Amino acid sequence: MALSYVPLYAGPVLTGLACLTAWSIPAFGLIFAALVLYARPGQSAVAACVTVALNIAIAGLLYAAGLGLSYLTGPVEGLLWMTLGLSALSAVWLAHRYRNLAQMDAALDDALTGMKAEFADWEDVLADGGAPQRLLAALEHGREVAPEDLPGILNALNAADPRVLARDVARHADMHANGLRVALAWFAQDIVPRDLLSGPELEDLLEDAAQAGWEAEAAPLAARFATR
Repeated sequence: MALSYVPLYAGPVLTGLACLTAWSIPAFGLIFAALVLYARPGQSAVAACVTVALNIAIAGLLYAAGLGLSYLTGPVEGLLWMTLGLSALSAVWLAHRYRNLAQMDAALDDALTGMKAEFADWEDVLADGGAPQRLLAALEHGREVAPEDLPGILNALNAADPRVLARDVARHADMHANGLRVALAWFAQDIVPRDLLSGPELEDLLEDAAQAGWEAEAAPLAARFATR
């Protein structure tokens, strides 16, 4: 994704490298700002002005970088309309390609939440908006789950409808040990309807627990379904 922005920001660099007029800087800044405002609509007038000013400053720095490079390489031949056109066409292409930026932001936010969870205590993860889906995403990134972590994790999961979470909890149990430990405790609760766990899924959970040496942790789940 980062490489997609190279043609966009190459415009002012090439303009400086060709020693063309510095009056092009505001034009490049407006092109950059237009892309940002298109991707994130609904900004206030003050925020929009800040975005424009910031992008003009970025364009100025890029132009200065190109101008400085020209002293080492000598000015290259170029036409202003070509460099402006390069940035403008790149902005149009990026606006089309990433028009669903809200979905991308959500995906990146989930990824960052999971990465943060690798290095944070579970108390911090749960305090930082420990919504059930975010918590499961954090599990996927390998954060260790100790037995003492389970009460807080279960409380966060129990805030959601178990029928909505059941498939995700079972899926995480198949993916990694952290998910297995959570699934063993979660499905053992009376708050979770027994019909959400099929017979084959129960057998898989108990078998995985035995392989991990977690017979004691699996005992409440086995006892709950013993009379099934």
